[in-house]
Amino acid sequence: MPLRLALGIAFAAHGYAKFAGGIGRTAEFFGSVGIPFPGFFAPFVASVELAGGILLILGMMTRFSSLALAADMLTAIFVARLGPGLPAPELEIVLLAGALALFLGDAKVLSLGRLFCENFLGCRYYDEDEECESEAEDEDVGD
Repeated sequence: MPLRLALGIAFAAHGYAKFAGGIGRTAEFFGSVGIPFPGFFAPFVASVELAGGILLILGMMTRFSSLALAADMLTAIFVARLGPGLPAPELEIVLLAGALALFLGDAKVLSLGRLFCENFLGCRYYDEDEECESEAEDEDVGD
């Protein structure tokens, strides 16, 4: 949970900053480092980071969010951080590693997704996978 919260706060803050600082300025930066269609990708990336960060904080759709954020960081590393005169990608590498850890690991602990599943859908999480399965499937019928 600490990793999920820390990454969620970091990504949400970065996404918010892209909007608050003026999405036009973000688009200008994207264009300056060679990202195609910066007018499209600036608000798209800001939205992915803001929404993905919020979802991580809430513990909802953690695997989906962390995968989208990992793709965001891979793109940032290879397009906007590797090249002469560009800042080194240390932060992006750490954020990528954290997002991949959430994608590959157990993200169910203290998550709203788990609480919603267990309390409103009558199902429970299993250790083997992230899917929420109905407890009714576990009951033997006909014995």
